[in-house]
Amino acid sequence: MIDMRRTGRQLKERCEERGLTVSEIQKHLHIGSFQSVYAWFCGKTLPSLDNFYALAKLLGASMESLIVEKCIVKVYDYAVRGFSWNLLWELRRRVSPGRCALYEQKLRLNG
Repeated sequence: MIDMRRTGRQLKERCEERGLTVSEIQKHLHIGSFQSVYAWFCGKTLPSLDNFYALAKLLGASMESLIVEKCIVKVYDYAVRGFSWNLLWELRRRVSPGRCALYEQKLRLNG
């Protein structure tokens, strides 16, 4: 999954490195409103696929290098590293008991 906020920051930083202003981006991509570009930079929205492609070309970068992925932490990964029961205690406070029970069952089977 794409981390919209961090991807927006990445886009903004890359544009600043190249000295591109919001109005220049707007004109180059033929966007009706400069607010769209600001929304991308804030991570509120992402450019359409066409605009993302055009922006990547404008920046001289690949689309993949502009996208920041979400870091999804898997409880099982923590269990393997030895943080399991502390993490489950924290999860119990935040998520439904049924989901915690599923994680606990995996931990008991594997450790």
